[in-house]
Amino acid sequence: MQLRANPFLPELTIRGQQIQFDYLRGPLSPQENGMPLNFYFDLYDWRDQDQVGKIGQDGRIREFPDRFGQPGMIIVISGGSQTGRSSLENLLLFEVKARSKTKPIRTEFKIEISSNKVVAAHNFALTFVSDIVDYVDDLKRIKGAKALPGKLRATIAAWKASVTEGEPNTEFLFQQLTRDVRKTLPDTPIVFCLDASSHMNTPDTWRPACVMLRNLADFVLLSLSKPDHAAYLRTSLRDSQMRAAWIDAPRVGADQIKRFLATRLAVERLAPVGHELFPFTEGAIRELFAPTRKGEVITLSIGVVTRRM
Repeated sequence: MQLRANPFLPELTIRGQQIQFDYLRGPLSPQENGMPLNFYFDLYDWRDQDQVGKIGQDGRIREFPDRFGQPGMIIVISGGSQTGRSSLENLLLFEVKARSKTKPIRTEFKIEISSNKVVAAHNFALTFVSDIVDYVDDLKRIKGAKALPGKLRATIAAWKASVTEGEPNTEFLFQQLTRDVRKTLPDTPIVFCLDASSHMNTPDTWRPACVMLRNLADFVLLSLSKPDHAAYLRTSLRDSQMRAAWIDAPRVGADQIKRFLATRLAVERLAPVGHELFPFTEGAIRELFAPTRKGEVITLSIGVVTRRM
């Protein structure tokens, strides 16, 4: 086939280096070693590309928000299963690290339905402290790093003791946590990755979480399933003068997959061939995206396409 390797199951990079990634294994994760950057192909819909977007030929995001200054930036990522949503989140995390030249404090959290703001804020704060413990374990020479988790726990305890019924004062809690962290780690990015993809959640669940965390995090990456929910949330946050952007990871059609295949195959070719899609054919792609009996246009997630090809 005149290819260096199977374009979806590569054993070597284009420079002949061994790699540990293939399209069928799972999401791209460039923050680990940067190798898969050239595997990114921009199938995303960047709804606010003046703030964040698009992906260049080198795999880097061309436009990216400045992390400095509070409140933090909320980036909403929508998309169904296997549409590249997790790969996009990993690329955003890579950009945070690469642009700040500092490993970020990353907290992952699955949003659960709760009408109790005190409980929600307390859960967010304790999860963050747990990640701080792991983060400072790797810091050897930064003054005050080892004492930081204890200071944060004391701040949380003092806030909880002062809470009165009907006045959760969550913004104050996260502002105080930010002050504590910045005294020790002034240039370290703070990122919250929120999984809100459960169909049981609604925008009324996600919005309070974003409002709370923007006072602590430099970036809040909120991942959900439905584009209409993402659009509503982005608009709602902006109406409240919050920094927010939306990126959709849509299902793809035949024309997009042709461009994707041509790009990937060109990287792997040892020599020119007569047809840019070889060893695949136009007929195979038409069959993959053949309309239904009712004439409905077929779209598929990128994960499904790579498995079927």
